Amino acid sequence: MRMALRGEGNFVLQSWAQKLRVNCMVWSSKSKEERNCLFQKLLDLKVPKIRKEKYQISTNFLLKLPKTPRSARKPGQRKRVCSAKTKSSKRLKLE
Repeated sequence: MRMALRGEGNFVLQSWAQKLRVNCMVWSSKSKEERNCLFQKLLDLKVPKIRKEKYQISTNFLLKLPKTPRSARKPGQRKRVCSAKTKSSKRLKLE
Protein backbone atom coordinates (compact mmCIF):
# COMPACT_ATOMS: atom_id res chain seq x y z
CA MET A 1 0.00 0.00 0.00
CA ARG A 2 2.94 2.31 0.54
CA MET A 3 3.83 1.93 -3.13
CA ALA A 4 0.33 3.12 -4.05
CA LEU A 5 1.08 6.43 -2.32
CA ARG A 6 3.83 7.07 -4.85
CA GLY A 7 1.91 5.64 -7.82
CA GLU A 8 3.72 2.31 -8.18
CA GLY A 9 2.94 -1.31 -7.47
CA ASN A 10 -0.18 -3.42 -7.77
CA PHE A 11 -2.50 -1.16 -5.78
CA VAL A 12 -4.13 2.07 -6.95
CA LEU A 13 -5.43 4.79 -4.65
CA GLN A 14 -9.14 5.44 -4.86
CA SER A 15 -10.37 8.85 -5.92
CA TRP A 16 -11.10 9.88 -2.32
CA ALA A 17 -7.46 9.16 -1.31
CA GLN A 18 -5.77 10.78 -4.33
CA LYS A 19 -4.96 13.88 -2.28
CA LEU A 20 -2.28 11.86 -0.45
CA ARG A 21 -0.49 10.73 -3.60
CA VAL A 22 3.17 11.80 -3.76
CA ASN A 23 5.64 11.90 -6.63
CA CYS A 24 8.45 9.29 -6.51
CA MET A 25 11.14 11.97 -6.22
CA VAL A 26 9.33 13.65 -3.33
CA TRP A 27 8.80 10.25 -1.64
CA SER A 28 12.51 9.40 -1.80
CA SER A 29 13.46 12.80 -0.38
CA LYS A 30 11.19 12.36 2.69
CA SER A 31 12.54 10.95 5.93
CA LYS A 32 11.27 7.65 7.31
CA GLU A 33 9.17 9.48 9.91
CA GLU A 34 7.51 11.63 7.25
CA ARG A 35 6.75 8.53 5.17
CA ASN A 36 5.22 6.79 8.18
CA CYS A 37 3.16 9.89 8.94
CA LEU A 38 1.84 10.02 5.37
CA PHE A 39 1.04 6.31 5.44
CA GLN A 40 -0.76 6.73 8.77
CA LYS A 41 -2.86 9.52 7.24
CA LEU A 42 -3.88 7.07 4.52
CA LEU A 43 -4.90 4.49 7.11
CA ASP A 44 -6.80 7.09 9.15
CA LEU A 45 -8.85 8.36 6.20
CA LYS A 46 -12.50 7.54 6.51
CA VAL A 47 -13.92 5.70 3.55
CA PRO A 48 -16.92 7.58 2.17
CA LYS A 49 -20.21 5.76 1.95
CA ILE A 50 -20.66 3.81 -1.22
CA ARG A 51 -22.84 5.66 -3.64
CA LYS A 52 -23.79 4.81 -7.12
CA GLU A 53 -21.53 6.81 -9.35
CA LYS A 54 -22.73 7.83 -12.75
CA TYR A 55 -19.24 7.58 -14.19
CA GLN A 56 -16.58 4.92 -14.37
CA ILE A 57 -12.99 6.14 -14.04
CA SER A 58 -10.04 4.39 -15.68
CA THR A 59 -7.18 3.07 -13.54
CA ASN A 60 -4.83 5.84 -14.67
CA PHE A 61 -7.56 8.44 -13.96
CA LEU A 62 -7.34 9.92 -17.46
CA LEU A 63 -10.73 8.76 -18.74
CA LYS A 64 -14.12 9.33 -17.18
CA LEU A 65 -16.81 7.36 -18.99
CA PRO A 66 -20.53 7.26 -18.29
CA LYS A 67 -21.70 3.95 -16.88
CA THR A 68 -23.61 1.80 -19.31
CA PRO A 69 -26.27 -0.77 -18.52
CA ARG A 70 -24.89 -4.03 -17.17
CA SER A 71 -24.83 -5.62 -20.59
CA ALA A 72 -26.98 -6.41 -23.53
CA ARG A 73 -29.38 -9.26 -23.00
CA LYS A 74 -31.53 -11.32 -25.26
CA PRO A 75 -35.29 -10.95 -24.89
CA GLY A 76 -36.58 -13.18 -22.11
CA GLN A 77 -33.16 -13.59 -20.53
CA ARG A 78 -33.31 -12.69 -16.87
CA LYS A 79 -30.26 -13.35 -14.75
CA ARG A 80 -27.23 -14.47 -16.68
CA VAL A 81 -25.25 -12.10 -18.82
CA CYS A 82 -24.16 -14.94 -21.09
CA SER A 83 -26.79 -17.25 -22.40
CA ALA A 84 -26.97 -20.66 -20.74
CA LYS A 85 -25.46 -23.60 -22.50
CA THR A 86 -28.02 -25.88 -24.02
CA LYS A 87 -27.76 -29.60 -24.48
CA SER A 88 -29.27 -31.10 -27.53
CA SER A 89 -30.46 -34.65 -27.44
CA LYS A 90 -28.87 -37.15 -29.74
CA ARG A 91 -30.95 -37.86 -32.80
CA LEU A 92 -31.61 -41.37 -33.84
CA LYS A 93 -30.40 -42.19 -37.30
CA LEU A 94 -33.07 -43.58 -39.55
CA GLU A 95 -31.83 -46.19 -41.92
